[in-house]
Amino acid sequence: MYILGILGILQVFFMPGIVLLRRNNHPTRPVAYTMGVISTSLVFNYCLVFLATALHMYSRVLLSLVIACEFGLIIWQYRKALNIPIDHWLEKIRKAGAAALNKWAGFFQSTSETSSLYFFIKILYVCLCLILAYLSLNWILKLFIWNLGSVFNSYDTVAIWNRWAIDWANNLLPKSTWRYPQLLPTNWSIIYVLMGDTSIQFFAKAIMPLFTFFILLMIVDLGFAKKNTGFFIGAAITYLALKKFLGPFVIEGLADLPTAFLAFSAIYFLFISQVDKQSTENKIRYAILIVLGAAGSAVTKQAGLLFLLFFSIVYFIFFVKPLFKENPKRTNQIILITVLLVLIIVIPWYLYKQVLIWQGLEKSEIQMIVGATGHAFNYISTKDQLLEITKLLGKYFYLLILLIPLSFFVEPMIRAFILFLVFPLFMGWGIFASYDFRNLAIALPVFGICSGISLDHVFNYGFNILKKVSIGKLKIKYYLLILSVLITITGFYFFPYDLLQRKQLEKAMNTFSPSTNEKLVSALKGEKNDYLIMTNYPMENLPDMAGKKIGVLFNDFDAYQLTLQSAKVDTLYLLVPNNSDQRIMDDIYEKLETGEYTLIFEDESWIPYLFIKDETR
Repeated sequence: MYILGILGILQVFFMPGIVLLRRNNHPTRPVAYTMGVISTSLVFNYCLVFLATALHMYSRVLLSLVIACEFGLIIWQYRKALNIPIDHWLEKIRKAGAAALNKWAGFFQSTSETSSLYFFIKILYVCLCLILAYLSLNWILKLFIWNLGSVFNSYDTVAIWNRWAIDWANNLLPKSTWRYPQLLPTNWSIIYVLMGDTSIQFFAKAIMPLFTFFILLMIVDLGFAKKNTGFFIGAAITYLALKKFLGPFVIEGLADLPTAFLAFSAIYFLFISQVDKQSTENKIRYAILIVLGAAGSAVTKQAGLLFLLFFSIVYFIFFVKPLFKENPKRTNQIILITVLLVLIIVIPWYLYKQVLIWQGLEKSEIQMIVGATGHAFNYISTKDQLLEITKLLGKYFYLLILLIPLSFFVEPMIRAFILFLVFPLFMGWGIFASYDFRNLAIALPVFGICSGISLDHVFNYGFNILKKVSIGKLKIKYYLLILSVLITITGFYFFPYDLLQRKQLEKAMNTFSPSTNEKLVSALKGEKNDYLIMTNYPMENLPDMAGKKIGVLFNDFDAYQLTLQSAKVDTLYLLVPNNSDQRIMDDIYEKLETGEYTLIFEDESWIPYLFIKDETR
């Protein structure tokens, strides 16, 4: 069963793409090739399952035949590579690594810089950007590992998306889907069909954080491909935005992030096509990958349709138009292939559902979505609703507004993304689907890279000013003075005492046993008398607990009795572990029965503790 689950994941992400995208005929960058394989596999699987189910042929037998054919073709395509000794490949990897280090040495140095201080400032800046990129990838990889072995637990996933996947696995076209497209459920169904069991969700759930990882990986790879640190900043902004607005839904079984992945893959391949200088004849490969990503997003969730519409403008301006000047005949073929792929991938599902809606057999989701948004904002006017949304966006709204003036200074394609993608997607979400931040997921990666590149432009402008004023000639004492002023200002405005104190208390509440901490603080909240607590529990850092502890190990009955007698306080509490000396526990239980002690709470989340009040005082 486990092997079949792994095989299902390989089919979902890799095997069809490896067959369809021969390594020597497609992007040579490892990340670009891998993302092409993944996006191609997802779209191929969707088309396969949709067609097979429509013909009532979708079964374990058919799927096994398809996988067997793919496996055979992969072995045939790579038969020569499979006969090459492993040392040959390791040698190529070693040489590629050495070449990459030599190539990127220029990323960290410039012989034209006369100021050593300016040189080190730029290196520090690049290193900080790389650290941001690393933190972004590290965050989602940790979530991926943590998510392994879990099952679907959100309502929409269990009651809607997974239900549709089960219908597909049972060779049924799902009902009550409105117009919601089905790329994600069809790919889940492959895992279910191969395993012969729709109740085991571990493998389908396990792949969900990978879509966010793929997005962040593509952004980081663009930073290396274009030698632009703005993409590293963009990765960090995307990570922070996803964490804030989607939170736990990043690992949940919802279609928003798969949609965002496929949409961003189209943007990614548009960038890579400009880096990879190929002839017009070979550009058709990138055209196919770009269209597969954009069309794939449209059959993953309806937001992908809006992306496909606006992205088409950017695609024709920056991909098709330049090629048309070089080779009009070949470009016409690219346009024809683009249109045909969109029609083949996107139209069938939406046409099928629209016919059912016209026949009264299916309902439109538009009224439901607009109604949910209206209900979320108490049916206020659109203007007031947008004002409320600006508050909900918080600091990201100010960054969004900042993109308007900065768009005049960045490269034309980034400017086009800001004008034709970022703002239309944000506005569309704000007006029609802002009842949930999940619906904004498709806009966040492109917003992240546009913000990162724009901010990088500002930073580089500042660096150029520093370069012109000969900062390397200033004496060290002036830098120490400037540093002192900056630290003071930063501390005063960004790290005030009340913020530090609040953060300290928040962290303290999460130490040892958060449950015991919460119950303890809550139990003593209304205590007006002066009190002390006999305990061995580390409670000193909890709010208002400083100086309230009488340290007792509860392993010596005589010491326990002596401490009780010597405690000079009006109100005395005991926080006692259940593994205390047996005579102490017997004494406590006896006094609880006689009423000398009162049990306030009991907690077993860590070491079991009893919180008791001494009523004899």
